[in-house]
Amino acid sequence: MARHNNFMGRIFHPLKNMTRRNNIIGAIDIGSGFIKGIIAQPKRDREQIAVLSSVSIASEGISRGVVMDAEIVLGKINQVLDKLKSEIKPHHLKDIFVNIGGPHIVAE
Repeated sequence: MARHNNFMGRIFHPLKNMTRRNNIIGAIDIGSGFIKGIIAQPKRDREQIAVLSSVSIASEGISRGVVMDAEIVLGKINQVLDKLKSEIKPHHLKDIFVNIGGPHIVAE
């Protein structure tokens, strides 16, 4: 079943609104325990996705959602991206969604 998000008054369907040339979806979750990444592609019906690659590595440089050492975190993110990209060749990843949370992030 498709999920619709109301973003600034517009209905957005993340799978149906993708262009044909850029139909690869990427996401990274940056956490205190792990940094995880996934690459997926919509199936023909555009209602479901096929996972092309997923990676999970131990996180370093983050404590309770706060980045303590940006260089170490960047290195870990690059490790995740390199593993993901090596598994999806010849596909090209243009955009990626990034998630990070913690007590210092506040929505208003």
